[in-house]
Amino acid sequence: MSTLDNIFKSTEEPERDSDRLEVIENLINYWEFREALNELKKIKLAPNIFLGIRIIINGILSAVRESIKDGVLREELRKVFVKYIEDIIPIANEIGNLRLKSLAFADISVAFYMLNENLKSDLALKTSLNIATDIGDDDLLVEIVKALIDRGLLKKAAYAIKLVRDRKKLDVILSHLAVMFYGSGEFEKADITLQHVESPFHKATALYYMASLEASKDKKKALSLLDSAFEILDEVDNPILKFELFLKLTDLKSSLTGESMPKTDFSKF
Repeated sequence: MSTLDNIFKSTEEPERDSDRLEVIENLINYWEFREALNELKKIKLAPNIFLGIRIIINGILSAVRESIKDGVLREELRKVFVKYIEDIIPIANEIGNLRLKSLAFADISVAFYMLNENLKSDLALKTSLNIATDIGDDDLLVEIVKALIDRGLLKKAAYAIKLVRDRKKLDVILSHLAVMFYGSGEFEKADITLQHVESPFHKATALYYMASLEASKDKKKALSLLDSAFEILDEVDNPILKFELFLKLTDLKSSLTGESMPKTDFSKF
């Protein structure tokens, strides 16, 4: 009797998408990816199809990481995982919601890249970005770029960044990238990236997150980053954003110095 039979022999056929998603999650825990894909094909609503795709892809990538021995994934096992991802493509193509379809192909691109299938990865990413540009959704492009950055796919992210037309949204991406570089110890890259952020608010926010990363390691460096953020804070035009960021910076500085928050004339905000 298969693992699938053992788990579900006493259950009825799921009727709701939410039930099928739960079945998929259980199957993924046992690496029953083929059965999980079969369940995915029965899901009806676009948001749930997308969620099912993401659950399966994350499960496959987790299995890949666990299967690597001495830095190498056995070729026969790699091909099996690649086939699973390939079988997700026609399901993703059936998603009627274009935003979710674009995000699904971004996930597929990342999975192919992690399995050393660069050409397939590029094609999936192109599909994702084409959909985002066709519907003119810069927020979607930002989300795709952030996902690529978080996975360390910087070259692919750089290509996607060029498609973002809104300068404010581009600053969101660049500040996110600067913090990521800083967190990984690539300080020169972080500094160069931060210099390209035009918005004082996003630049100061990035410095705040960098200071947060340093807070438990180098208090002096963290305070120096906060001082730089406070200097830039004066250039922020939006009074609400300026006030909220001021509170964050002041709270972090107080926790580092052990001093209470100073009395401030809030009318200047």
